[in-house]
Amino acid sequence: MDAGTLKRHGIPVKLQEQPFRILTFLVERPGNIISREELCARLWPEGTFVEFDGSLNTALMKLRAVLNDDPENPRFVETVPKKGYRFIAPVHFLEPMPATAIAEAEKEPAAVPQSTAEIPLSTDIRISTFPADLPKSQRRALVALIALAVATVLAAAVVWRYWPVSDPQVLKVTQLTHTGRLAPGSQIVSDGARLYFVSRENGQWTLMTTSVHGGSVEKLPSPFENSMLFDLSPDRTQLLIGPFAPEGDQIPLWIWPAHGGVPHRLGDVTASDAAWSPIGDRIAFTRGDRLLTVRRDGSAASEIHKFSGRPRSPVWSADGTKIRFTLSDSEKSTDDIWEIGADGKGLRRVPVNSATGSDLHETTGAWTSDERYFLFTAGADSNLSEVIDSSSNIWAAHERAGIFSRKRPPVELTHGPMAFRNVTGTGDSNRFFALGTHPEYQLIRMDPRSGRTETILPDAGATDVDVTPDGEWLVYSLRENGALWKSRRSGKERIELTASSPGALAPQWSPDGNELLFTEFFLTRRPQLYLVPSNGGIPHPLLSGAASGSSRSGDWSSDGKLVLFDYFEGDDSDLRIMERDSEKVETLPDSQGLVGPRWSPDGKYIAAINSRTHDILLYTIATKKWSVLAEAINAQGMRWSADSNYVYFQEMADAEQSVYRVRVGRALAEKVVGFKDYIGSMASQCHFTGVAPDGSVYATVDRGGTDIYALDLKLP
Repeated sequence: MDAGTLKRHGIPVKLQEQPFRILTFLVERPGNIISREELCARLWPEGTFVEFDGSLNTALMKLRAVLNDDPENPRFVETVPKKGYRFIAPVHFLEPMPATAIAEAEKEPAAVPQSTAEIPLSTDIRISTFPADLPKSQRRALVALIALAVATVLAAAVVWRYWPVSDPQVLKVTQLTHTGRLAPGSQIVSDGARLYFVSRENGQWTLMTTSVHGGSVEKLPSPFENSMLFDLSPDRTQLLIGPFAPEGDQIPLWIWPAHGGVPHRLGDVTASDAAWSPIGDRIAFTRGDRLLTVRRDGSAASEIHKFSGRPRSPVWSADGTKIRFTLSDSEKSTDDIWEIGADGKGLRRVPVNSATGSDLHETTGAWTSDERYFLFTAGADSNLSEVIDSSSNIWAAHERAGIFSRKRPPVELTHGPMAFRNVTGTGDSNRFFALGTHPEYQLIRMDPRSGRTETILPDAGATDVDVTPDGEWLVYSLRENGALWKSRRSGKERIELTASSPGALAPQWSPDGNELLFTEFFLTRRPQLYLVPSNGGIPHPLLSGAASGSSRSGDWSSDGKLVLFDYFEGDDSDLRIMERDSEKVETLPDSQGLVGPRWSPDGKYIAAINSRTHDILLYTIATKKWSVLAEAINAQGMRWSADSNYVYFQEMADAEQSVYRVRVGRALAEKVVGFKDYIGSMASQCHFTGVAPDGSVYATVDRGGTDIYALDLKLP
């Protein structure tokens, strides 16, 4: 018998003698029909005793099994009814077969050509035959050589698979700014020589610039009093900016020369996030639950995709074919990285959770210039959570490139205590920039009449305070971990109210002081109102588990029998009231778009904020009518005075982040206290959190800050 080899992907495949000879005969005459009689004659010489039909069928079955061929839908060997078989796949002979050899093969059925043939198919099957006159010793040597080559390839594959590869690492971190006043959500863009960003200066969100090496920080003469920065054009000449708006609002986009000049509007585009394409012809932007693109002249806006959550932080790939973005789902309290083609095709989730942990929130960052790595941030918080501070770190995800590139899990580059966000690059694959934040909180009480200020619970890190009607007990949450505590006004008799941290926000005492109402972020996948006994215990939800929406803020009626709250389904909100005993829920008339409701202590009024206009509205229970109580730009932390005559609120757009109050029946708000002394020196922000019965104001002072850091990386 002549020897031969069948290969798939270069690896020999075991095939018995008779099936191999059938394959050889068929390959010699591709496309020609070979009858069963001819095959039997060539397989078994005259005089051989064998059951020809059964043996031939068995040999053909074994051949098809090795080729993974289907007789009903053949790719290699076709059965021609009542005629025979033929090889239908293309055949390429590595050594040309002379016509005389083919003729001889047809005359002498038992002969096998001394040549090598290749079948260049998708399965990469090759068939080789040894010359008939090759001595056995040489055949054995050749087989041994082939076996050695195969073993060498397999060993190399094993070494390649398990050989240790160096992980990316941070070589150096350099703080470039030292003001602590950068906007925590500011973008950082660079023209290669300078960095552009937004900082809070004299109470305004101001465009600033500094060298990529650090140094002095300079103000840019922005066309807006309060500005937001989105991106820099690829030719590094034009900034994409807009006037500041409260988080969640859509911002009109403007293009402004980076070195000064007249800005122009980008069509009628409004967005919450935007990014320039790498060649500068289009701009990707997010609006609500949609990702869109528009030409740089503002024309031809087109939707790429509509999502169930909110896309944000879009990032283009270097070739402009795909966009990565963070998809935030407020109902599930998740932030995941997704990717989609610029043509709207190929939507997929970028799988980084397995490395970072399913409970962490990921946010897009930047590709390295060669796109071998993608940098992003991940942490136990998100933009959705108002409860705890960022603990996010920078990660590097290896982007697979080529068939010989080994897929590796993402690597955590930083490990706190600094929290990083908004990673960006400048074209240098080894240097990136990010915002770094290290908050430090202090709770204070300010007496507007005497001007005296005292520190409350200086060692607790307390925030978000509510006070009992007699002013003796405080309930507060810790921004460090979202725990809920209570204590005496003096700071004594501290008690943690829950066994685990529920992610508490905006706690409210019941009128009788026996219960606490608060918003939780950790117990369910979306923010909900919970109740807990004031002496501690197991929290239970205000609404049943069947509720499909979320709630962010609530308050008690004066007798404690009713609970008022805002209710969100997607982007829509309204106000609702629930009877504690019957759990019956009713919607407050004409309350669409209202949030943050507060019930006056005398039970006569309800105040709420219009999420669209940001005005403070007043609902009179007796008349069931709404009216505008006060106009505001970015009102937060609304509270009633103990006598129900005033509504207190903080105007975050104010230069001093001042607390104002407006009297019921009067449209003019009066300033109560400002935080100029704190903001001008040791604090980056101050947050109004509550009012005591005597009119004292509680506030949380953030003594930390946000600055720009440069990270020099090693990316093997």
